[in-house]
Amino acid sequence: KKEVEELKLHIEGLKNQNKSLQSSLQVSEQCSVEASVAHQKIKKDLEERLSLAETKNEKLSQDILLAVQNDFTLAKKNAELSLNQQRHEVHIKNIQQHLTLLKLDYSKLHKEAFNIKTISCSIIENTQTVVSKLLHTISLKNEKLLKNKKKIEELKLSNSNVELELKKSFSSYHRLKGEMKRWKLNNSAL
Repeated sequence: KKEVEELKLHIEGLKNQNKSLQSSLQVSEQCSVEASVAHQKIKKDLEERLSLAETKNEKLSQDILLAVQNDFTLAKKNAELSLNQQRHEVHIKNIQQHLTLLKLDYSKLHKEAFNIKTISCSIIENTQTVVSKLLHTISLKNEKLLKNKKKIEELKLSNSNVELELKKSFSSYHRLKGEMKRWKLNNSAL
């Protein structure tokens, strides 16, 4: 009888463990979905930022080139209209310095745009790596949980067999008890 009670307690414990594992599996699946959504959101955000940076860089490049062309055209006109050769030379020199500064600004902006693109690509790669690792970890945990689930199903089947054996044992026990009563009655009669 004590063994039967212990078996019943063990079966109850296994049922509770099964519930807990099923709950863990649901949480893990939810985490996997959320991680995938977060990855897509981060990727989209970074792609938008990169596109915006490239657009700004292109616009600035066009503005600088246009300014250079305008300044050069203006310098030519001033040189043609200038009656004073000295003023003309000084003016040309100033224009050349201005063009040099504009070229330096253009070069600096080009480098900054390249750095932004490099950093954005690096962030996207790092994010993809982290999310891939996270998804891999979740996948491994899901596999483990599925294995546990399979073991639980096997234990359930085993428990069903144990319960069936217990019922048979109870039936045999009651039958033996009845036979013992009859035997005692027969002995008493003798």
